[in-house]
Amino acid sequence: MATKEVNLGKHGSFKIAEGSLHRMLHIPEGEKIGQERMKAASHSSNPTLRRKAVSGLGLSAMHRGG
Repeated sequence: MATKEVNLGKHGSFKIAEGSLHRMLHIPEGEKIGQERMKAASHSSNPTLRRKAVSGLGLSAMHRGG
């Protein structure tokens, strides 16, 4: 499992485990996770899955620029 550091500039940085959300949702790593699946996972009863899904939604918004 590879970790990647995400640098937010003056807002700090954090580390993510690449592919962990894919493994938790049982989706192959080469396949994209759709927004509907991410939103559904953000309401999960599992706190770790919920936290990773919310982070994924935030990071995808950063790539789109909004």
